[in-house]
Amino acid sequence: MSDADIDSDFEDHDPLEGEPPPATAEPVVVPRWVQLVMLPISVLALWVVARAAGPVLLIFIALLGIQSARSAFRNARNPYYTSVSPQARLALFGAWLGLVLYLGVMTLQSESLFLALAR
Repeated sequence: MSDADIDSDFEDHDPLEGEPPPATAEPVVVPRWVQLVMLPISVLALWVVARAAGPVLLIFIALLGIQSARSAFRNARNPYYTSVSPQARLALFGAWLGLVLYLGVMTLQSESLFLALAR
């Protein structure tokens, strides 16, 4: 299928009419050099934003994580929720809580270690 055929299919499509677009769109292949250039740039941009946001970004990520974990345990229509016994759900909650506490303590310890190395 040529590009002209794809373009002509989409020219006639009006998204406001409520009908789905034609299924003739093919995936776009991103060249390797674009991937190699954009990956370091996006990592650097993410690092700059994280440095500028500071602890606010960490609090925001933690709140999102807590909400998503809570919704997985609270949704009674979720088949995962109904297929697991209450004791297993409590055990899973304990494992997640232990992981979060462990990561928090290790983060504080590594921060103090890095601060000592920086002196």
